[in-house]
Amino acid sequence: MENTTKFSDEQIIESWDNSKTFESNADKNKPKYFITVPYPYTSGALHIGHARSYTLGDVTARYYRLKGFNVLFPMAFHISGTPILAIAKRIEQNDKKMLAMHKEYVSIYEKNESKIDEIVQSFKEPDVLANYYANVIIADFKRMGYSIDWRRKFNTGEKFYNKFVEWQYKKFAAQNLIIKGRHAVYFCPSCNNPVTTDDIKSGDELDIEMSEYYMLKEKIVSENENCYLVAATLRPETIFGITNLWVNHEKIYVRANVRNMETDETWIISKKACEKLKKQGFEITVIEEFKGEILTSKKAITPLTNKTVEIFKADFVDDDTATGVVNSVPGHAPYDYIALRDLRINFDKNANFRIIDSKIKVEEIVKDIKDQRDERLEEVTQELYKDEFYNGVMNENCMEFKGMKVNTAKEKVSEKLKLLNLLNKIYENNIKEKKGKIVKGVCRCGTELEIRVLEDQWFLNYADEGWKNLARNALKNMTIEPKIYCVAFANAIEWLHEWPCTRNRGLGTKFPYDNKWMIESLSDSTIYMAFYTIAHMLRNFDIDEMDEKFFDYVFLGKEFDGCEKYKNLRETFIYYYPMDERRTGISHISNHLTFSLFHHAAVFPENLWPKKFSLNEMLISEGKKMSKSLGNALPLKHTCEKFGADVVRLHLCYVAETCSTLDWKEKDVFATKTKIEEFVNFINSVIVQNTNNSDEVNDMDRWLVSKFNRHLEEFVNLMDKSEIRGALQKIFSEFFNDVKWYLRRTNQAKQNKGVLKEISEQWIKVMSIFIPFTCEKLWRNIGKEGFVSAECSLKVDKNAINEGAENMEFMITELIENTRNFARLVRKYKKPTMVFIYFAEDWKRELSGKISEGMGIKDVMKEGKFKQHSKEVLSIMQKTYEDDVKFIPAAAEEIKKIEEAKKFLEKELNLEINIDVNATYDPKGSRRFAMPLKPAIYIE
Repeated sequence: MENTTKFSDEQIIESWDNSKTFESNADKNKPKYFITVPYPYTSGALHIGHARSYTLGDVTARYYRLKGFNVLFPMAFHISGTPILAIAKRIEQNDKKMLAMHKEYVSIYEKNESKIDEIVQSFKEPDVLANYYANVIIADFKRMGYSIDWRRKFNTGEKFYNKFVEWQYKKFAAQNLIIKGRHAVYFCPSCNNPVTTDDIKSGDELDIEMSEYYMLKEKIVSENENCYLVAATLRPETIFGITNLWVNHEKIYVRANVRNMETDETWIISKKACEKLKKQGFEITVIEEFKGEILTSKKAITPLTNKTVEIFKADFVDDDTATGVVNSVPGHAPYDYIALRDLRINFDKNANFRIIDSKIKVEEIVKDIKDQRDERLEEVTQELYKDEFYNGVMNENCMEFKGMKVNTAKEKVSEKLKLLNLLNKIYENNIKEKKGKIVKGVCRCGTELEIRVLEDQWFLNYADEGWKNLARNALKNMTIEPKIYCVAFANAIEWLHEWPCTRNRGLGTKFPYDNKWMIESLSDSTIYMAFYTIAHMLRNFDIDEMDEKFFDYVFLGKEFDGCEKYKNLRETFIYYYPMDERRTGISHISNHLTFSLFHHAAVFPENLWPKKFSLNEMLISEGKKMSKSLGNALPLKHTCEKFGADVVRLHLCYVAETCSTLDWKEKDVFATKTKIEEFVNFINSVIVQNTNNSDEVNDMDRWLVSKFNRHLEEFVNLMDKSEIRGALQKIFSEFFNDVKWYLRRTNQAKQNKGVLKEISEQWIKVMSIFIPFTCEKLWRNIGKEGFVSAECSLKVDKNAINEGAENMEFMITELIENTRNFARLVRKYKKPTMVFIYFAEDWKRELSGKISEGMGIKDVMKEGKFKQHSKEVLSIMQKTYEDDVKFIPAAAEEIKKIEEAKKFLEKELNLEINIDVNATYDPKGSRRFAMPLKPAIYIE
């Protein structure tokens, strides 16, 4: 076998490819494990931030392959939607910024300037751009050692995939889950298209939501019958508690003619609201403009209650949010309460001050708030709103809505106001960055987004209650890891409503019921995991064969004349499906992953629904969000070249829990590299070591073998729960500490080479999950044939787990620690020179046995030998539980263990050791503190 220094990563990759190491074929004699990660969008080069999910996915694939599973870990490429078209168009227009960006991307892979220019100019063709980045991503993934079955690769613009997506939408249409109608969407005026997450710049790092405000028409006193001051609220059920209205006296408002339900009305709203409403389908003509200050001399009449209320000025009113007019409900809105308090207006004596009964009272939650500028106001507002929405009940001030829960009253009040033509809706931007700050959405073409209400738009009707119930069942019957994200899925299911699923341009699949539309990029990427199972086989069939009945048979088992021809496809799909695990980032919870639950539940029977979603947080660099503008977006290729793929892989798994943000810091990465080097040095030292070759196994050998298998058992339990960092800590960090202790405790002549070689072999296998290139090289160094990546024998030897050996060695480590602590105290007064060691009396060993058998104090005290030590027995039994006692050695065993370790102890402690078996010299009566496996000490 070649030495590791002559076996490069590139040679290993080539060898894996040539031997088809990671290709998976259906085999009914082997259990399968089907894991997927998101297919990358091929519009640019990948950076290290992308690698976290992919690496964790590959680690899982390798783990199950080592356990003996037939693992399918496939990959494809996403090209759907408008981003690639937008890039190609801007390159064709010689957009300097876009040209510079892609020259930078291509320069990661090409060094020749003229070649770089030639490649970027070829990106005028969208297909060329998509294929170039697909190919470099393949190279990046191979460089990272990902164990992917590349036979199954495809892109979402290929005709056979289009046929699959068309079939999926026919299944939705048959169940009336696709609707056509009027709906609010984020819209790019430059692309003339609605947009969703994939179309929005940094969309995967944002929470893409939209706020729906209720516009309440409130008549102006002394104005004509159809003149309304239009206030906006998220909580229409609170109209019964209105005490006044707020406007911003410095901002510009308009009086406008609004065509509403065949009637002309006059609305007073902010100028900015007027522009928004025009884009949201309202016919509006501005009559006049004026400052909000003019409104503060007027009064308005509240809907339903017909109360006359004043209009006050307020700086906190944002004229760019909804209508720029706000109802004041101080009994249930902390902002209003504080604003009125600041104005010294007496409002809490109002009969309708409180309209909702709930646990939290506004006056209590704001008692520590200083003024309207207090940053805590938003936090207490959300706390109060949440409590009232879920726990609140409308009280006697709420007319016929008395006794209703708030969440019900909200709908009922809205219905009544709409019936009376006193309610409309306006939609507002609610796109948030991760810290919760609302930001403007920007299309990937660079244009700021608008909200428009579109007619004749196609939607997936996620609001359908029957479909929601199916998605809820899918969530209930699967595993989410870490479990803390279950709530986010449940919330996403409830939040999703009509989703615009088509665009009038883009790459991908045409909408089967109206060819002028394309299916948008999130809506075509929800059940493609099923397509992976047979993608490589489908290339052997004509596109014309792939009609609805073809896919109905392959995926749903619906037979038809001639379906026998496709029996192998059907059997292959059934072998691999359902998907066992999906590994991805948490940004996909609110869209792709929840869509996947809905779509699987609508298309497939319950036994084929996804079994597990495992999630991870994002990655930042040196404490900051990874961004090109900050110069910390590290290309994956460059990172591999700088540190080595195995260092990158191990660091991504090791440095943070999956539920925590991973901060990529170079100094920490170099520390990870050092850990791998230590591992390699140990394995190589075992190979060249001239140590004990006999079959005799001593206590320390048994201890090391036991510790390895115990850690391996813990490793398996944690990996099965997708707790990858915890598992790695067990088998790498903690066991490495055990190895170092073993080497410290034993001199080389007493180290059993056979034991060390066996452990090294098993350890290399396990670590190949994380650092495959290093372990392939070590595998050859220890004289093994084939690839460690192809091994399928991860087994815990439970018989080798030796409680006695571990407990006896723990006694030694604890003895050292306790002696050092005591010596430190003694050293304050005199130099310690000798330590006396005393052992527990026999009655204590017998007592420990009684405790392990579950005997209580009463039963124990019946025996005379324990009665005479009653106080000590009582004290011991109060502090010791049945499960605490797992191993009780005889005194002779303890004595022998410490005698064998005497020289080691003296060297470690720099003290003379006196093993006083019978406590012949015990000036302080220290022996009384000794317990089984816990010798007592006295230091002189």
